[in-house]
Amino acid sequence: MRQAIITKYIGPTNFRGARVQAKCDAKTIYVPWDHALDVEENHFRAAEKLLLHLKWNGEWMGGSLKNEYVFVNTAPPSLALVIGENKTPKNRRKRG
Repeated sequence: MRQAIITKYIGPTNFRGARVQAKCDAKTIYVPWDHALDVEENHFRAAEKLLLHLKWNGEWMGGSLKNEYVFVNTAPPSLALVIGENKTPKNRRKRG
């Protein structure tokens, strides 16, 4: 089963600086916030570091939600959900 990566900003405390949490079911890491980068670049960098740590490859796409970013692998999965153009989802099975 494929796993999505979710990144989230964690604000500074009295003991730690600002950081980005990058997590999936396999692992969670924290990457220090780089003030030379913008918000999106910090989230993409955290996801990239998690991918490198897990030795996962392939092309990944990311997008933002309200307070987080989500990254998914774009390689064709064995089960795909296709929306639009009057196509039925490939993962739907006929009930008989």
